[in-house]
Amino acid sequence: MSFIGQIKRVKIIKSNYIRNVLVLVGGTGFAQVISFFLTPVLTRLYAPSEYGIFGLFTMIVIVLGILPTLELHNIIIIEKDDTYAKKATGVVFFISLTITFLLFLIFLIIKDYLVIQLNIQGYENLILLVPLIIFINSVYLLLMSWANRKAKFKLMAQNRIMLALINPIITILLSYLTKSANGLIIGYIIGNFFVTILLLYIFIIKEKLNFRFCIKDIGQVIFNYKDFPKFSLPSSLVNAVINQIPLLMLNRYSNTSSVGQFNLSNRTLGMPISIISSSFNEVFKQRATQTYNKYGKCDKIFVKSFFSLLVVSLFIFSVFALFGSDVFALVFGEQWRIAGKYSSIMVPLFVMRFSVSPLTYLFVIANKQKYDLWGHIGMLVLITISFPISSFFSDDSSALIAGYTVAYCIVYLFFLVKSYHFSRGKKNVVI
Repeated sequence: MSFIGQIKRVKIIKSNYIRNVLVLVGGTGFAQVISFFLTPVLTRLYAPSEYGIFGLFTMIVIVLGILPTLELHNIIIIEKDDTYAKKATGVVFFISLTITFLLFLIFLIIKDYLVIQLNIQGYENLILLVPLIIFINSVYLLLMSWANRKAKFKLMAQNRIMLALINPIITILLSYLTKSANGLIIGYIIGNFFVTILLLYIFIIKEKLNFRFCIKDIGQVIFNYKDFPKFSLPSSLVNAVINQIPLLMLNRYSNTSSVGQFNLSNRTLGMPISIISSSFNEVFKQRATQTYNKYGKCDKIFVKSFFSLLVVSLFIFSVFALFGSDVFALVFGEQWRIAGKYSSIMVPLFVMRFSVSPLTYLFVIANKQKYDLWGHIGMLVLITISFPISSFFSDDSSALIAGYTVAYCIVYLFFLVKSYHFSRGKKNVVI
């Protein structure tokens, strides 16, 4: 290929990369903007304590939701052979179904204990819906991973648009039927179920994809990619626990109202991440994986992506750093001013999460899941220590969140440096 031809090819690749990012960012962003404008309606229909109960429900879903796929859904994106990727999808679906069924049996036994420990009396029956939503989310993850593999970014954006719109709309309608956290929880389940069924229809019915597998394939898939359940699964589980520690601590030492304040703050600051950073993440996964597999490194893409995300994050979160309390009181109602205070404290945390999280996929691409696991264990230790240290100086919930933020940022600096080393390729990685 001529030099000019190579330049044209590079330009086409860059153009496709940017276009894919814009498709996901634009589509998801549009839906999230609408969802954001519906949130002030929700905060006036549901009290902070009800948001707190909803936060505890989703906390269980997020932590236990790591288990069903055993992190083997990553195979769908990184596997080079299409036939094997289809077979692996079927295997992971079966594994997810089996694990969620076992979770359901366990929840039948411990539901009363959970209700007492979380102080959510009256929601015993909804606790039993946790395994159901976990399974729905697992299937959704598998199908979105397949869409990513096939570079169906427009479909992914459209699906996220529907999810971002359906959840709040259903929740608002349910508020007129029930004046409790039931509306928030059931609306969440219905919305996730709808978009998952839609993806199933597209891939299974419309495109007639075949994800069949044999029993012997289960052991083969797990053995070939054993590092995912061995290292990535514990790492993701630890990471999920890390993100839910504030909810547990606030619920234990304060009340569900404080949990609700934190939950709204976390969701609001997390919105730019779900709009831009996560969309960028999907495209980065594909582009970085292809480049790394072909050239043995992807450091140029890494550096460009990091600084792009950093600039955007500083621009977005500076508003919350300066005017968090006033913004929340104005937009969501005076009863949510404390959530604004929490937001101001957590700005550094969200800047790091926005800028670094998408890039940590290098641990998967470079097959360095072991270091990802140790990094998250270190994060868990630091964050756990931060709470008693913070409470020693002050019993105010804001002090706990401040200590949590500092610990989180320290460890994410480690992830940033390590991911960059991995992006430079095997010969340049510093272990």
